[in-house]
Amino acid sequence: MGNWGNPDAARSLPLCATMLALCLLLPALAHAGTASEQITALNAQREAHGIPAGIVERPDWSEGCRRHMEYIAANGGTLTHEEQPDRPGYTVNGAMIGPRSVLSPEVEAFGAAGNAFETAPLHLMQVLAPALTQMGVWGGCATTSLGYSRKPAKAELFSYPGDGVGGVRESEIAAEAPFVPGDLVGLPMGTTTGPHVYVMSFGTGPGYLQSATIDGPGGPLELRVVDNETPRLEGLMPPGGILIPVAPLAASATYNAAVTFQPREGGQPLTRRWSFSTGGAAPSP
Repeated sequence: MGNWGNPDAARSLPLCATMLALCLLLPALAHAGTASEQITALNAQREAHGIPAGIVERPDWSEGCRRHMEYIAANGGTLTHEEQPDRPGYTVNGAMIGPRSVLSPEVEAFGAAGNAFETAPLHLMQVLAPALTQMGVWGGCATTSLGYSRKPAKAELFSYPGDGVGGVRESEIAAEAPFVPGDLVGLPMGTTTGPHVYVMSFGTGPGYLQSATIDGPGGPLELRVVDNETPRLEGLMPPGGILIPVAPLAASATYNAAVTFQPREGGQPLTRRWSFSTGGAAPSP
């Protein structure tokens, strides 16, 4: 798929494989945080989990998001990445931004209510990608692939939840369109699982997880794993993978995770070990 630190490479992906939409009806446009306020909220979330932050706004991209969301509102409110020139509200800028953004029916993508993509795994991984350094935001629209331009000092793995993070939810019901990662590994949309655990490779191209484990109070968890090599996920996620516990986690418990990621184009495998906890528990030393 090319270099995810190169926005031109990301733009070369087919539109349907660049971004996904949460295909729900958009409510009437209401007050949302400014682009700066929303990006500040996303930066805080990333920083809390040890993921590179410092994302800055591109006002022209934010304007494109505004125009695209107004196009959606003018055409019945159903989320779409495409704009048709003969439809009300069509603009060149909105048509360019739509396929290069993640879209939510919520009033804002990031804010006091949290991250609108928190249980939309393929969307969430795109807004948490370590390479993301510039962004446009308006309402529930946030650009992603255009801003994958951060340059790594070295190749390394990041995770969500991050190391030492507490208060992780015990369960999750993932929902996004056209499918959730669990659909591909026997955990179809609507299944209650443990929280998705994200592994993101920064400084490499796509690859696969050679190994992935999460140990809890009762021993190793049963996991289903997807990565850049999983059929139907080619081009739909930044380099890395997602670990899905088959069952919900225990409350107020500590979990120890370990993964090894092998870049497809060669190079040394990358390994990460970290701990996180559910509820109010703090990870054990």
